[in-house]
Order: sequence, then structure tokens, then C-alpha cells
Amino acid sequence: MDLFVKMDYKGWILLECRTDPEDKVAALKEQRKVWEEMIAKAQERV
Repeated sequence: MDLFVKMDYKGWILLECRTDPEDKVAALKEQRKVWEEMIAKAQERV
């Protein structure tokens, strides 16, 4: 994540996983939250 933040990456990043959550929208929202937390931590380090 640090490298993506350092290079100000504006593209797409795709995560493929093997789960089948019952509530797919809720799962996507949770993954978005995790993503934003990872980016915020990387921005603090850079």
C-alpha cells in the first residue's frame, strides 16, 4: 500500500477471493472500509 500511495496510483486494484457472503452489499461495504483504513495507514507512513 505504501508504494501505491507514494506513486499516487489512480488505477484499479482487484482482489479476488473465494467467499460467498449472504449479504453481498454489506460485504462490499466492509471491504471498502478495510481498504480505506489500509490507505490511511500508508498515507501516515509516507
